[in-house]
Amino acid sequence: MRAVFDSHVTGAVNVVTVIQDLLLWLLWTRVLCVCLSLAEGGVASLSCQYSVKRFGLSRVCWGRSCGTFWCNNILIQTDDHGVISKVSDRYRLTGDVLDGQMDLDIVAVRRTDSGPYCCRVDIDGIFNDKKVIMNLRVVKATDVTELLAATALSSHCVCLCVAVVSRPHQPRMNTSGPLHPDAVLVSSSAP
Repeated sequence: MRAVFDSHVTGAVNVVTVIQDLLLWLLWTRVLCVCLSLAEGGVASLSCQYSVKRFGLSRVCWGRSCGTFWCNNILIQTDDHGVISKVSDRYRLTGDVLDGQMDLDIVAVRRTDSGPYCCRVDIDGIFNDKKVIMNLRVVKATDVTELLAATALSSHCVCLCVAVVSRPHQPRMNTSGPLHPDAVLVSSSAP
């Protein structure tokens, strides 16, 4: 990897370089882990995308962890016709669902929302499901945005930690615009 991880990197170009390097390294993995931090009171936008053209409309779940066959502690789930269950109006799917964009927005995040999240796309065949695992950390509001580190969690998963903290009611963490069908690009729209 050509990028050096520095706890004081704030330039968008440096963040993009680091992300591109990680995505190139992860091109062949079916699991991607991302660690996000943002200020309480904001909206967390967790991204999950799959190729409808390649797999057709699929069942998708968002939960607090990935189970053996489906999400554990399901927050919201869909079938090929739309949302079939959700636990709260604070959770909503955004993005072009017919194009495979199954982003989860968590409105008015609280510290109790901190922890792991799993998006699982049901793809036909044994052990073919796509999983995107994200770790959300909700913190007190300040005016700092910085890249923290990249930490290996296992041989199948890398955690890219990005802190986005800003004034209450304005923070937003976006993950969007994949460079590869199985990759997620992390960006922020902090003021």
